[in-house]
Amino acid sequence: MKEIKLTLDYPPSANVYWRSDRGHVHVSQEARQYRNKVGWKCIEDNIPCFDGPIELIVHAYCPQSNSDLGNCEKVLSDALQGHCYTDDVQFQHIELFRHDAKKPKRKNAKVEVIIRPWSTP
Repeated sequence: MKEIKLTLDYPPSANVYWRSDRGHVHVSQEARQYRNKVGWKCIEDNIPCFDGPIELIVHAYCPQSNSDLGNCEKVLSDALQGHCYTDDVQFQHIELFRHDAKKPKRKNAKVEVIIRPWSTP
């Protein structure tokens, strides 16, 4: 299987990913909506699901100059799981690149994702 490329909305921050309600921790509505949107995009684009070792490359066009790439990657990789790969344990290599989104930044924030089979260098 060759690489896949996706352009997606910038994910919500991992800081709002989890919510607690009376001692019960759950994934926030915002995170669930993002995952559903990513899932539908994968279906529309007929994206295959990798089953072996993979690498993930993300070009993040951030809505703010202080956006946390680690938070972005975590929410993004969770949203892609089950649609582009079975489990994030398949990752052998991850690259994250920060870019400033064009103004207005919030409107133009996005992630460009490349997923491909991992081949040992």
